[in-house]
Amino acid sequence: MFIVLFSFFSSFYLKNLNIASIIDNIIAKPLQIDEVNRVNKTSNDLIKKNKLRFKAIENGFYETLTYVFSSKESLEKYGFKTVKDELDLINPIVKELNTFRSTILLNLVEACANNFKVGARSTAFFEIGTIFDENRNESKKISFIQTGSSEQEEISNAGKPKNIDFFSFSKKVLNTIGKFDLEPMTQIDNLFVHPYQNANVLIDGKIVGYICKLHPSVCEDYDLNDTFIAEINFEAIKNDIIKTVSYSKFQSSKKDLTIIAPKSLEYKEVKKVINSLNDKNIKQFNLIDIYHEEKLADNESLTIRFILQNDEKTMEEEDISKTMNSILDALNNQLSIGLRQ
Repeated sequence: MFIVLFSFFSSFYLKNLNIASIIDNIIAKPLQIDEVNRVNKTSNDLIKKNKLRFKAIENGFYETLTYVFSSKESLEKYGFKTVKDELDLINPIVKELNTFRSTILLNLVEACANNFKVGARSTAFFEIGTIFDENRNESKKISFIQTGSSEQEEISNAGKPKNIDFFSFSKKVLNTIGKFDLEPMTQIDNLFVHPYQNANVLIDGKIVGYICKLHPSVCEDYDLNDTFIAEINFEAIKNDIIKTVSYSKFQSSKKDLTIIAPKSLEYKEVKKVINSLNDKNIKQFNLIDIYHEEKLADNESLTIRFILQNDEKTMEEEDISKTMNSILDALNNQLSIGLRQ
């Protein structure tokens, strides 16, 4: 009995001794905690969405949240594409929401109409959400709508504010999503678009959406006043970090240039020529007036206002003339247009 117990305790001691020697030989290392990178497309999209929401609200829009479903009959009535039948909803929640929406604008128009029925004659909404193409592929859009007057009734407008117009609405959209260019639409795909007040929205030269007046027949269907709409691809909107740059401490100068150009010449061609000069003294330029009279025939008068400023000195009259002459020479050489006589 003694021999058996001695043998057991001997083997137990030797095993523990081996384990202890192994533990003693393990190299000690500090505890490491690796931080997971949580910055990804989803987080960036959320940040961008919140920025757009705040800017839209600052510009007088109210946010809506509507179903991703819509009325197939209404979409087809106004010329919007719909999801293929084999990919469509099998059991819609209600009859009026029997397909996936292919635009947010129909939902916004209906929201404006519902508000009009309860006395809200002027409304402005926006929504960031998902739409679906014919093959039920998803994409994200930001859509805007404004109907009625551009401001509240007050003493300054004698209680009769003017209705919203194309340029006022476009400026609000621009202040929300950032810089973009406009060009006339060459192809209209739906019946919401006004045939004479419409434009494609371009960012970095690519068409990313459109902005227009709502067609009068649609306004009549929904009992709305003058109404403007816009729908833009969410992914195309920039989310760049704004970098501060030094500004000139010297006085700027304003100069107006009035040129005669054919009606068929688009302003973007004039803009392209001026930008190609890469003149650092030209800080900004805008088209401020278009004039036509009978004696101009097929031409029209364009007035462009330039803001000129040098970063190193106050510009003398000679410097200003040099810049303006270089603009005129470029317009004459490349587009064969010049000063109005």
